[in-house]
Amino acid sequence: CHVAATQAIHRQSACRTYSHTGFRRGWPRLAQQAASGEDSFADFLEKLLAAETDARSERSRQALLKTAALPAVKTLEQYDFAFATGVPRAQLQELAALSFVGRAENIVF
Repeated sequence: CHVAATQAIHRQSACRTYSHTGFRRGWPRLAQQAASGEDSFADFLEKLLAAETDARSERSRQALLKTAALPAVKTLEQYDFAFATGVPRAQLQELAALSFVGRAENIVF
């Protein structure tokens, strides 16, 4: 048990050293699934790499938002349709669904 605890501490330290946030967060759950036979080693590795990729993408997105120095982050869910009446709500929601991309249609504002 002492060896397992030492290994866990070493893994956590290595993940911090190399900035592997996704590995550090995903490791315990994914390792348990692999150890119980739910996942093969290849599945375990693929999920661990996906967790790291997701964590890096999120960090990059956050850094880009910060660099953009936007006054405030606003989402479509926060849009005040009562105040801005230029575009109907249904049309904005249709555009947000991006269904025009699959149909290879252009949009013009």
